[in-house]
Amino acid sequence: MPKCPTKIFGLDLDEVLGYYTIKYAHIRDCRLGIIQKALMLLILVKICALTIVYQCNHLVDVPVMGSARANAQQPTHDCNPMDPDCTSDFTPLSQLPYCTQFKAPAADAEEDGSRMLQATWDRCACEHNGHHRLPNCTGTNMCQCRGEVRYGHGDTWTSKQVDGSIECSNEGFGDPLHKQPKECQCKQGKTAKVPQATCEYWDAPAMTRGRSPVPGTLFLPTRITSFRQKEGCKPDESNDFKCTTKPWVHADGDFKSTMHVADVERFTMLINQAFSADLPGAGPNVQGRSADFQGFAVGRPDLIDFYTKNANTKGRIARLEKEDAAELKAIVAEHPIPTKADDKGDFKNTYSIAGNGDVFEVSDILRMADIRGADVLDVVRGDGSTMRTEGGVISIDITYTNKAKLDVLGNAEPHYVVSAKYIPMKYYKIDYESMDKAGKERIMHDVHGLLILINVQGAIRVFTMANLLVVLTTAMVSLALANTLTDYIMSYAPCLGVTDHYDILKYQPTMDFSDLRDRIKGLKKKCAAKGKPYDSKKVKASVCSSAINHFATKAQEAQACKGTEEEKQSLIDEAHISHDTMLQIICCFEQRLNRLDGMDAANSDDACGAQVLELKKQRERFDGKATVGEQ
Repeated sequence: MPKCPTKIFGLDLDEVLGYYTIKYAHIRDCRLGIIQKALMLLILVKICALTIVYQCNHLVDVPVMGSARANAQQPTHDCNPMDPDCTSDFTPLSQLPYCTQFKAPAADAEEDGSRMLQATWDRCACEHNGHHRLPNCTGTNMCQCRGEVRYGHGDTWTSKQVDGSIECSNEGFGDPLHKQPKECQCKQGKTAKVPQATCEYWDAPAMTRGRSPVPGTLFLPTRITSFRQKEGCKPDESNDFKCTTKPWVHADGDFKSTMHVADVERFTMLINQAFSADLPGAGPNVQGRSADFQGFAVGRPDLIDFYTKNANTKGRIARLEKEDAAELKAIVAEHPIPTKADDKGDFKNTYSIAGNGDVFEVSDILRMADIRGADVLDVVRGDGSTMRTEGGVISIDITYTNKAKLDVLGNAEPHYVVSAKYIPMKYYKIDYESMDKAGKERIMHDVHGLLILINVQGAIRVFTMANLLVVLTTAMVSLALANTLTDYIMSYAPCLGVTDHYDILKYQPTMDFSDLRDRIKGLKKKCAAKGKPYDSKKVKASVCSSAINHFATKAQEAQACKGTEEEKQSLIDEAHISHDTMLQIICCFEQRLNRLDGMDAANSDDACGAQVLELKKQRERFDGKATVGEQ
């Protein structure tokens, strides 16, 4: 290696360009070593074994892009409705409670033949919101109910018939249970009818009437209200091309009809979808159709509260979830989609068609979104409406993934999971018109129904060396955590017994620099008073160094003395260190060494510390009289 110059422009290069490195204290205690190595091992196991080998989080998630189309068909006897010999399998209208053609059993029928809901007590309001003696009762104190409302707690109640709302308070019911927070419960039985209308059977072409196909969506009408309109004002010369009425107005007469589409929940949906995941720099793209991969169906672990702004229904939903806990736990598991309907499991009428997608009965889609399935369509709301009469929105998520345990290289075969959820919209409807031949009148159709949105999403995991290196680099940084934890244990774990010694090694104390500055300032003043320059090589700020410097100077002067024997002996006597002074100097060095090796953590309060204090008292003897005056 070529020799470097030692000085440039009078600057010592070894001093200016010297290399600074981190200083480590080697603490020779096997307990700390074992703790540190154990922590490092745990971190390595977590990162390498758990994160990389088991969870495979070093793989890169490449987003999936996809598209889906869906079409519906009416219930059939396992055949294609377009085949001439195929027959439909509709439920008789007399067995559908939402149809006016329904023939209710005598026990469930009203005078008009409609079906009544099963009467149950459901919390509708609280006297006090979240009272500490009734903490699970939260919400407003106004009960919305059409039926019987009872007020009280436990086995003590008073009740009233309500058709609208009532305040849940002693003023509204009296006080059936003194000094006890109370609640209101509503029993909507005889007044909560399932809304009925004339039902008709529709097939797939009729279901798409008035709409253009939109990729990734499907609309299923449930209630259609129709009314006639005639042409209103037509601008011409007679009215100066100005109209004050609407272009179309209601026709003469009171023509208006409402009907339900029968058996919507038993319609089937054929969903055909495909996806592609672009893998730049990671090999060929992953793509395919649903027919190429195994599909799974899953349900939700909770029930949907359709009264999203009504806190009074939370208690009812929580009660239902508790009753259905085992069924909810089972439905969230991934259910493989079979190649044919087997009438078994949670989704009895869901199956795949080779090369042509997956078939889902609408009731199975509803069950994915809420375990109550098709019954949700006829849950009567506070205003007497239902989802069947008002419509709703359901989102179907088709999620592709190849996530698998122990798949370090990302070679697992992709699969997709179908799930569904309700979007909290109170209603959904569309409108379209049917014109007569003359163009003078039209029939407006107000169509409520279920809008189904289909999203193809997910991610495919692939292996890249760059991402693996990033994870491993992060792992190396995480190893520093082992040192941090070891330092913490070293300083605060009383079971180790020598934490004070460890602290001295880790947090090495220094002198009091404020005191040092004051000492140097004082010495400079003394030097100036004697008319001599301050020289830090001869005038020492440290009392120990000052004492040693004093005796060493006298010894040098004695050796160099050419005077009389008496003068030489006087200098020798002044250079002599007494036993007490030597002990004080040794104690001073003992304290300084303890700051380096931590041998004696309590070195300031023992006998040696007292000797150092005694040496400090003699400070003036060494630096005030001798050292300054002998420069």
